[in-house]
Parts: sequence; C-alpha cells; structure tokens
Amino acid sequence: MDIKTIETVLLEQKEEFSANLNEEWCSRPEEALVDLNSKLAQVVIGIRSGMSL
Repeated sequence: MDIKTIETVLLEQKEEFSANLNEEWCSRPEEALVDLNSKLAQVVIGIRSGMSL
C-alpha cells in the first residue's frame, strides 16, 4: 500500500468520524481492553450495522 492510499483512507475516516460526533454510541465490554495511552500496537475489529456502504 502506498502513502497516498493510506493518506486517503485516513482522511476519509477523519471526515466520517467528524460527521458522526453528535451521534450516540453504544458502549462495548471490549472498550476496557483498549489502552489509548499505550505505545504498543492494538487491533480493534468493529462491525458496522444498519448502514449502507
């Protein structure tokens, strides 16, 4: 994957995140397993439901 592709993906994710800031999100038990201050790699797998892509 080249840098331009990664930049495009990140920009799209940022735009989608910003557009959904006012929505209410469900909490998940797995949230406690993610350490946002960790310098280690962490993998989060999510499933989008109820949306057309």
